[in-house]
Amino acid sequence: MRHDTPEELQILNRLYYYVCLRSNYFLPTMKLTSKQRIGSKVVKRYLLPETPYQRLLGSVDLSGEAKQQLKRKYQELNPAQLTREIARLQQALWKAVQKKRKKKKAA
Repeated sequence: MRHDTPEELQILNRLYYYVCLRSNYFLPTMKLTSKQRIGSKVVKRYLLPETPYQRLLGSVDLSGEAKQQLKRKYQELNPAQLTREIARLQQALWKAVQKKRKKKKAA
């Protein structure tokens, strides 16, 4: 679908914000550390799964103040509420698309 109305843009921007929060703070990923080819087989090695938030807290490149800000933000978040908000925005986007289709058919 093409999302080209201001209403859809606003919904998509809010949706993107909540999806980023959920994926960066609550969804762990496996980071590839090495690949080694043995004949025709490729052996991949990964770090233990961590969220991007956890990786940042373990980083020596990030200042203590920045880590404190991340921790405060993490304490404010509720993963169940984020998931509900994402679902609500997806429904709103679908309704906006349906409304646009009805307008187009009427014209």
